[in-house]
Amino acid sequence: MTPERPAQVTMVGATVSVACVLVVVTVFDYVSGLRSLDSRDSIASLLAEPPGSDLGVSVNDAIAVLRILAFITAACATAMAVLGITVLQRSRSARLWLTVLSVPLVLAGLASTGLLVGVVAAAVTLLWLQPAKDWFDGRTPAPRPVASGPTAPPVQRPVQPRSEEHTSELQSPMYLVCRLLLEKK
Repeated sequence: MTPERPAQVTMVGATVSVACVLVVVTVFDYVSGLRSLDSRDSIASLLAEPPGSDLGVSVNDAIAVLRILAFITAACATAMAVLGITVLQRSRSARLWLTVLSVPLVLAGLASTGLLVGVVAAAVTLLWLQPAKDWFDGRTPAPRPVASGPTAPPVQRPVQPRSEEHTSELQSPMYLVCRLLLEKK
């Protein structure tokens, strides 16, 4: 009997798939904005001052590099969206390829998508932690040990001596019914 898929794996598969689709949409929006005047002016001002001026790169070359990085990001995100679904079927190779593809996704994607690629990388990391690791290896997770140490005795309230008035009230016939009901509980 195979162990049940942990909720951690389900969450990772859904997060990776949805986040990667968002990365692809973000990349296409980013690439369409690269040829705008604002982007060209921003790149030109970056390349005019140190440390950008020391690179010896023109504005067109910088735009070409950013486009290539964006397309690498989109390609990795597309593959990872599919692998995010495949990993739900307990595919160890899908888990491995998700890990491998997260490296170029993060390196190339920081320029175009910001922190969204970090969410994907963090989710992929969870596939290598317990209980997901046991599930991919086909092992049933070991039950967590119950703390078996000296247990503290139950706290008891100190008994205060009762006054004579209180004792005589409880012995009166009027409280006899209440006392009997309390004793039955």
